[in-house]
Amino acid sequence: MTQPTAPASSSLSSKLRQPKYVIAIALIIIIIASGVTAAYFLSLPKAGSAYKIVTGTSAQIRYLVFNLNKVTDVRVRQAIAYAVDRGAINSNVFYNQTQPLYSMVPPSMPYSQPVFQTTYGSSPNLAKAKALLTQAGYNSTTGKLTIDLWYNSDGHYGDTEPTAALVLKTSIEKTGMVIVNLKSETWAQFVPDRKAGTFPLFMLGWYPDYFDSDDYVSPFLTASGAKSLGSFYNNATVAGWINQEESTVDDTVRGNLFGQIQNAVASSVPYVPLWQGSANIGYRSDINGVYLHPVVFKYFTMSRPGSTQLNVGTTDSVVCLDPACAYDYFSIEVINQVFDTLLVYAPNSTTLLPGLASQVPTVANGGISTDEMNYTYHLRQGVKFTDGTPFNATVMKWSIERVIALGDSFSPNYDAAKYGTSAAFLMFDVGKLGNNTWTTQTNDRIIIIDPYTIRFHLSSRVSFFNDLMAFSVSAPVSMSAYSKTSGQPDAPTSKIVGTGPYLVSSYTPGQFITLTNNPSYYNAGVYSSYGIPSIPVLTKIVISFSSDALGLKNALLSGQIDMAYRTLNPQDVTALSRQYGS
Repeated sequence: MTQPTAPASSSLSSKLRQPKYVIAIALIIIIIASGVTAAYFLSLPKAGSAYKIVTGTSAQIRYLVFNLNKVTDVRVRQAIAYAVDRGAINSNVFYNQTQPLYSMVPPSMPYSQPVFQTTYGSSPNLAKAKALLTQAGYNSTTGKLTIDLWYNSDGHYGDTEPTAALVLKTSIEKTGMVIVNLKSETWAQFVPDRKAGTFPLFMLGWYPDYFDSDDYVSPFLTASGAKSLGSFYNNATVAGWINQEESTVDDTVRGNLFGQIQNAVASSVPYVPLWQGSANIGYRSDINGVYLHPVVFKYFTMSRPGSTQLNVGTTDSVVCLDPACAYDYFSIEVINQVFDTLLVYAPNSTTLLPGLASQVPTVANGGISTDEMNYTYHLRQGVKFTDGTPFNATVMKWSIERVIALGDSFSPNYDAAKYGTSAAFLMFDVGKLGNNTWTTQTNDRIIIIDPYTIRFHLSSRVSFFNDLMAFSVSAPVSMSAYSKTSGQPDAPTSKIVGTGPYLVSSYTPGQFITLTNNPSYYNAGVYSSYGIPSIPVLTKIVISFSSDALGLKNALLSGQIDMAYRTLNPQDVTALSRQYGS
């Protein structure tokens, strides 16, 4: 996702049945849970202080993307990999709050190998960068390489983005053989332009869609995913390795395959991993139920004594509120409040719980076939969308078919302008559901067993298919309110129709979005075993869009907002932590 999840239980997908995988996942959950917990307690406010400043390691990674249709010489890409200065970014931009990243698979995930550190070193090697550039035909006098480096200009990644871009420019230009022109766009324009192949080199970020190491390789290295991201990487051998790792739960086999995949990236350099981000949030100290979840950020678990409303500020923005369209962090986080999925995450971990499905499929309960090619979901009855129409297996099938119809470039209804950067490939490609039948836009691999039972018949095994059914792109939408042949507008808000804890009651782009409780929410007690009797706890969430991080901080300290989430400046996080931390 372009743009940042209690112990594992038997309700996790079938991959967790394997002993080695159990150990690997358990270790990750312990590491992340302990990291978030440690960050939480270290950031507890002083007695009587007004704010909490919570920080922790984020699941977000940041990286450079090469458009391989424009930067075709691998020696140029390798030279830039030698020249980038991760240490300068961490110290000069982020006040040492980030971690240098040497693989697209971050070290918190299984199978991560620091392949870029092994290949290119932990600090810049200008001599090797110059040698490669010379081999590619460039020199330091009359034959310098000129390249445009693009970045986001309106706060999607916070106010640090221009400075990070400048540090990258400076480090690359230290070769004496490259001229880097910095260029920027608003996120709304940046997204379609990267997909269209406009940029030769650009900065991007990633939060996991589902909690598996595959989510740090398949969206980047499969042909459909790479096209969506704008790198246009296409390697049949690597695609084969990805297909193999997705189809097995054998820990040793997966480890070997991920090693080959990461080494291939270090060799061909479609991406240069740069840093792993930090997560931070500032809020009034009387607000409870705030979790820096690795996958899903939830407003509906939050409470505040004596209040029914929470005012939130962000420098981020909404791109699209259609589950079939959205593939950026903030749009998805709003969608997660308004639309439910078959499975949902626990509030404080990556444990999967029943959502619109009445149970999590496993081999033991018959939901997953013994060959792991069929996933059957029993749906809750009596669920209605906020427009009053019923949810059932027909709606669920239609909604996934709609995602594929609008987001698969082979479909006659493909909407490249709005849905070309969607996560549809997670359904037809990664999820092994394949293409729709073009003439009818139906998918024979999605089978209605009865009005409240649906089965997904995969073309090959996907060990984390349950996780895909917890991601926003798989959220069902009302067949009365949405079309399978055209995109859905975000206005009027009555067009945004889901089954989630909140509904969108008002939205003014660039100013604010208001979420109010869904009075007919079907699953209010989903987190009762976690000490949250009913969701949503608060009646209203008002999210205001701030133009910059300074304004966001000032709005928090002045009381205009109760919470600042995405993105405070690193120096402000440091200062606020000193002032309000323990």
